[in-house]
Amino acid sequence: MAAKARTLSGPALLERIEALQGEINYVIDSRIDDLAKEILAVPKGILRAMLLHKGNGCLCAAYKAMKEEH
Repeated sequence: MAAKARTLSGPALLERIEALQGEINYVIDSRIDDLAKEILAVPKGILRAMLLHKGNGCLCAAYKAMKEEH
């Protein structure tokens, strides 16, 4: 018999999503800081837009694409 999957709903799920978004933003911002040191002529906002574009604007997809590259 398969184990029942743990599910979150309502406020608990929203809190977890927000926490994950914060963690992903931190990782992406750290990568942008590293890139900004290598590519001095490009503003950080442009670098962020480029990273998010790889995920079609989705933080999770951008994170996955970034991790697959490195």
